[in-house]
Amino acid sequence: MSSQFNKAYDLILEGIFEPASDEEVKERQKSYSYIMSKEWLEDFLKRPDIHKNEDGSYDVDGDVIIKNLHLSKFPVKFNHVKKRFYCMQNNLADLKDAPKKVDGNFACNDNKLTSLEGGPTHVGGFYWCTNNKLTDLKGAPVIVDGDFRCRFNQIESLDGMPKKIGNRLMIQENPISLNLSFEGIRELKKEIHKISDVKGTIEIGYHVKLPPTILGAPSSGAR
Repeated sequence: MSSQFNKAYDLILEGIFEPASDEEVKERQKSYSYIMSKEWLEDFLKRPDIHKNEDGSYDVDGDVIIKNLHLSKFPVKFNHVKKRFYCMQNNLADLKDAPKKVDGNFACNDNKLTSLEGGPTHVGGFYWCTNNKLTDLKGAPVIVDGDFRCRFNQIESLDGMPKKIGNRLMIQENPISLNLSFEGIRELKKEIHKISDVKGTIEIGYHVKLPPTILGAPSSGAR
């Protein structure tokens, strides 16, 4: 195990066992992010399956996994990733320098994204952008061959919805999909179908307004 990893691990232990102010926590996270992203980059540049383009971006024949490093930006600029691209559980606010095309799955969930601009235009597997701060879907891929999951955001508009979704659309737990009547759900599905060719089911919400005849009935609360 490298000395850089050991130093990062020590920082984690400090964060667990020593009390710290908010500013101190932020500084520890910055140090951890710097050390781990440097280690990640050193390993990445040694890979035999990467190819540097004239514009400085990289094509990658295999997977790219950059998760839980507290990153606010990508260590390098990507172009085409031929397998999976996972950048979840960081501090990304946008997808600048993300790959333009991903042949496998793409996951950017659990970040601080307010926009999907800069991300891939075509994803060959699923696309997950759940648990961010999105208010619309501008910058989403034009084509997603698998599921498109945008749950747990602040989405109020369908602007930017992919033109083609090869499997399910999961848009639950957003302002646009919460507390709809049964008629509201039907109308939202119609609007979605006008914009996007969704091959699978459209999953809109768990919480619906009950018809007046059963307003006194308890809700199952099933998720």
